[in-house]
Amino acid sequence: MGQMIDREEAKWQVEVTIDRLVHFYYHTVQTLIAEFGEEEARRLIQKIIADFGADCGRATRAQVEALGKENSIVNHSLGKEIPPIAFESRKIATGSERVKMTEVTVCPYARAFQELDFARWGRLYCEIDHAKYSGYNERFVCHHDKNLLDGDDRCIIRVEDPEPPAGK
Repeated sequence: MGQMIDREEAKWQVEVTIDRLVHFYYHTVQTLIAEFGEEEARRLIQKIIADFGADCGRATRAQVEALGKENSIVNHSLGKEIPPIAFESRKIATGSERVKMTEVTVCPYARAFQELDFARWGRLYCEIDHAKYSGYNERFVCHHDKNLLDGDDRCIIRVEDPEPPAGK
C-alpha cells in the first residue's frame, strides 16, 4: 500500500504542481507573443484553452458515465479534477439542481499569475472552466460572475443547465 502523507504536505504538492503549470503557461504565452505578436498569441492561447478544457470535460463525462451516473451538474464533481485542497472555496446554495455556484477566496492559479504580474493573460486561462463544463455537457453554460484576476476579492463561478435533460 502507498505511503500516506499529511494534509499540509498534500496541499504543498498541489500548490507546487499548479505553480509549475502556471510557469509553463507563462513561458508558452511569452514565446507565442515573441514569435507571432499579441493578437495571434491570444487567438492561439484561446484555442489551446478551449481544446484542453473540452478534453478535460469529456474525460469527466466518461468518468461519471463509467460510474453509471447521469451527466448532470450535481454529478460533475464525481469526475477527476485538480485536488481542491489548495483552494479555499465553498458551494453557494442556489435552490436548483440546474445551477451550481462556487465561491473561491483563495486560488493558487490567481496567486501565481499575480506573482508573475501576468493577471491579464492568467484571466484568459480561467476560460478553461467554460470549456470544461461545455465539454462535460454541451448544454452547460459557465459564468465567472467575479474573478480574483479582475480585481475582485473572490471568484464566483456559476454553471447553469438552461434546458432540462431529455425526458425530464
